[in-house]
Amino acid sequence: MEPRERVQAALSHRQPDSIPIDLGGPANSLSKYVAETLVKQLHLPIQKIPIWQIIQGQIELPEPLLQHLNVDTRHIHGTPPEKPPTLTGKTETFVDWLGLHYQRKGPFFVVTEPPLASARSIKDIDAYPWPKPKASWFKKAAAQARTHYKNGFAVVADPSAPGVFELGCWLMGWTQFLTALLRRPQFAVYLLDRSLELHRQFWQCFLEAVGDYTQIVVLGDDYGINTGPFMDPELFKQLVQPRLSQLVTHIKAVAPVAVMLHSCGAIHSLIPSLIDADIDVLSPIQPLVYEMRAAQLKDKFGEDLTLHGGIDLYRPETTSLESLHRELKTLATSGGYIFGLTNSVLDPSQLDHFLRVFTSVRELKM
Repeated sequence: MEPRERVQAALSHRQPDSIPIDLGGPANSLSKYVAETLVKQLHLPIQKIPIWQIIQGQIELPEPLLQHLNVDTRHIHGTPPEKPPTLTGKTETFVDWLGLHYQRKGPFFVVTEPPLASARSIKDIDAYPWPKPKASWFKKAAAQARTHYKNGFAVVADPSAPGVFELGCWLMGWTQFLTALLRRPQFAVYLLDRSLELHRQFWQCFLEAVGDYTQIVVLGDDYGINTGPFMDPELFKQLVQPRLSQLVTHIKAVAPVAVMLHSCGAIHSLIPSLIDADIDVLSPIQPLVYEMRAAQLKDKFGEDLTLHGGIDLYRPETTSLESLHRELKTLATSGGYIFGLTNSVLDPSQLDHFLRVFTSVRELKM
């Protein structure tokens, strides 16, 4: 099978010839330093690895490296133009296209000034300078999508931007917004609706540019932590799921794509609502958190969802290729599974194991 055929088979819950491999999305990539180390180790002819997303230092994975790892997907990014970080003394700051203010903390930037933290009324929300997505933002992504499609890869549109729910958390601050969902639901829902409208505009522009060549789009919206979701499943179903569902419906009306939801955390209890919202792929399936073992999720939800991830490099099971093969066969039987990392590789000491796992996945025939 060609790479795109392999991914499409998995999405259609048909058995591919081998497990499709994805690399390059949120929590499913390599840090710049790790990628540079790997490139040297493999003696690949790559001079420079650019960063495409400043906040988390996400990189454009080089084509020779993706080919060496037998990756079936190619990610394209709809990142709007942004000014580079500003260095004042020892403090490095950055303002993104959404108006969020960041400060560097170690390798990443974190939000320091939620712009709607003091918002008290709907007028305050309306007064915020909401950005207006433009078609010009996506010209580079459109050219990349055409090339990757022509070369037979599955194209993944991945803006790495906060989703409808998560944008509310970043604009107000996580504690303030989660509290507002309980104590001021009318106010919080209005903010969700403004966030939804921005996302509808963004994806309209993005998919008008790349939709003819794209198989998967990624929505990044974290709904949980290691022990459970941020909110009661009924509250999620009442307030968040309808907006997620509207966005998915809008996206699929613009282009015939599968929608992947990236959500970290123990969100087992939210999965029925995600299925009702017409989510096609759930990522990254972190098996070390509560009730998120991939094999159990496959058994319970495998007819309705394609699972992505599920293999954590830190788990003891991955040190034995026999155990890894056994688990991968369980996940990939009858399609409905795409291999990806559950956490990006940040430490070069993991590279040998990383290479063993990737080689093992492609060598495993179904």
